[in-house]
Amino acid sequence: MNAESALQDLRETTLAAVAGLLARLSYLGSLRRQEGGYRHWGLSLVHGDESSERALKSGSHRGVI
Repeated sequence: MNAESALQDLRETTLAAVAGLLARLSYLGSLRRQEGGYRHWGLSLVHGDESSERALKSGSHRGVI
């Protein structure tokens, strides 16, 4: 799987289930790790760690708006 399909999955499935802009931003913020980067176990399980990380970094916050 690639980062584009992971990003599409993030937007169409995960974020679509969270109502409201602030709630989505809060949710995405909760996926940030202390050491940097993001971690979403479901995306990683389906798309792999690397694609999941790239999708979350490459537009998750920008894509919410």
